Amino acid sequence: MRKMFVFVVFLWFTTSFSAPAWAERIAYVINNLGKTLSKINLTTNEVTNDIEALGEAPNQIVIHQGFAYVVNSLDHNIQIIDLGTENTVGYIDIGEPRNPFNMTFVDSRYAYVTNLMTSTISKVDVVDKSVVGEYGVGLAPEGLMVVGNKLYICCTGFEWFKYKSVTGRDWVVDPTHRSNDVKAYRYIQGRVYVFDLQAEAVVDSIAVGINPQYLDLDPGGELNVVCTGDYWSVFGQIYRINPATNMVIDSMATGGSPGMISIGADGVGFLAGGGWYPEPGKIYTFDSHADTMIRGSDDPITTDYGVISVTALYPSQVLSCNFDADDLTRLNSNGDHLNTYLLGDGPISVAIYASPPQTPLLDEKGIILTVIFLTFIGWLFLKRRG
Repeated sequence: MRKMFVFVVFLWFTTSFSAPAWAERIAYVINNLGKTLSKINLTTNEVTNDIEALGEAPNQIVIHQGFAYVVNSLDHNIQIIDLGTENTVGYIDIGEPRNPFNMTFVDSRYAYVTNLMTSTISKVDVVDKSVVGEYGVGLAPEGLMVVGNKLYICCTGFEWFKYKSVTGRDWVVDPTHRSNDVKAYRYIQGRVYVFDLQAEAVVDSIAVGINPQYLDLDPGGELNVVCTGDYWSVFGQIYRINPATNMVIDSMATGGSPGMISIGADGVGFLAGGGWYPEPGKIYTFDSHADTMIRGSDDPITTDYGVISVTALYPSQVLSCNFDADDLTRLNSNGDHLNTYLLGDGPISVAIYASPPQTPLLDEKGIILTVIFLTFIGWLFLKRRG
């Protein structure tokens, strides 16, 4: 009887007081034109807009260890937001005229940022809120990713301020000219630069297609680089790179002019395909295991206007930032619409935050076990008295 009593007490204590509640998944979204932060509870589908003001031209949000880091491109800084209070707690000044574009973390303290206008990357210390290094890479860098002890940087090769002359035959530098003719600008050879994080130096560059902007790692450990093309004569491709050798394995045509890439844990990849009003928004999908397109530019998934970024969710779902429609849609890889969330002006980037699980003193199961425990104690007491 004593052994049974000890067992019941142990069972009651461990299950009643240590059962954690499931963490909720929160999507934080930056609204580029509205310069505000929104959040979506992906469990309850509740939307809260305008929770914090952002800087000029916020371009990307990254969540790391309970903080959100917003890349404000035209303010040339990184804005730090404590997700516990959802208030700004500081800034990291990258410095003009760098135009920071994307950032990624290498550990709990350091991150790297691409500087679009100066063809460099900056190393930042998020604890001291300072820049601790700057390194030259290829022309007009955008997306970047850490794999092992290497940083891979997409260098688009866009030649800033270089346009065709009045005759249309020669390329000249003219900082005052802003032509609306897409044929008046050009990209040089697209490359992915390889930066050794220990040596803090560029150790390689990999030739890929025209205008490589973003990249993601698939479940097989290969880098998938989106080469958008020049928007009028050369169209989208995905280049696959083996990080062990820094060699291109092969490439795959996507069609269209895709931008952001996001690959899910199941190997389904999503591409932001644009689609600007009055056309519907477009999302392309591919199988990263078979290296084949599922739905390319000829048969895209359609959604609201202006798909500018995508974020994969497991299983086989995606969040689509629809810049023109001022909303975010949640879809599956078949194209079925699951939810639409109304946001601020020009949603452009989303990051997922799993809120810390809370351990309640007594959850529903704990209450039931407590009743059983007290009943058992009462029975023992009555038995002894009887």
